[in-house]
Amino acid sequence: MNTPFRRIFHSALLGLCLAAAAPLHAETIDFDTLAPQALHVGQSIAAGGYLFRGDSGFADALPTDLVGGILDGGSGACVWLHCPEGASGSYLAGLNDGVVVIERADSAAFSISALSASFIGPYAGAIYPFVPGILRLEGFRADRSSVLFDIELPALGKELSFADYSTGAFASEQFVALALFAFACNQDGACFAFQTNEGQFAVDNLELVSAVPEPGAWIMLGVGLLGLFAYRRHDRKAVREVKE
Repeated sequence: MNTPFRRIFHSALLGLCLAAAAPLHAETIDFDTLAPQALHVGQSIAAGGYLFRGDSGFADALPTDLVGGILDGGSGACVWLHCPEGASGSYLAGLNDGVVVIERADSAAFSISALSASFIGPYAGAIYPFVPGILRLEGFRADRSSVLFDIELPALGKELSFADYSTGAFASEQFVALALFAFACNQDGACFAFQTNEGQFAVDNLELVSAVPEPGAWIMLGVGLLGLFAYRRHDRKAVREVKE
């Protein structure tokens, strides 16, 4: 192999290796660019490269059932509900024992490494137990198996507020869909989902990582493939010339 094409070959291999080792596409979804809106069963809200679809744990759910929405923390949107204090922008809410299913718009797999979350109380001004609710994340893999991750959402008397959470080992899992729903807990510490219509949550700043490489990785992959193609053409031409 002569020197110029040896360099092309090495560059091609380097390009392919860098593309394979390129970081996955990470994105923080904060909902601040979205206007306040309701989310009903079967409807979806798009944010970034993701869809947030309304669903329900009730078999008799109707398309008109309200299961969530985008709330503006600075507009006093919560009149009857007890929403998190100190929210300065928009956030995603799950309401009335509703389920919010997260999927990528391109159907690629993804993971979640961190998020901000809070319980949403069913009654404004009420006093809640230390743990008024639990946020459950149920991730669905491509083989249809699932894995659970629970986050206790604390309260301090009448105060509900966002807190930041890391998902730990759950972040290493790749999902094609991720369902979010809440358990409502009483003063005795018993928690219920899909029974009281009071399982409600707020989430923001979702750290989502998809299995789609960054744009630069695709460019590097293309350079590598072109280099290998050029090398193969030259190699075949050299073989023909030797035979002739």
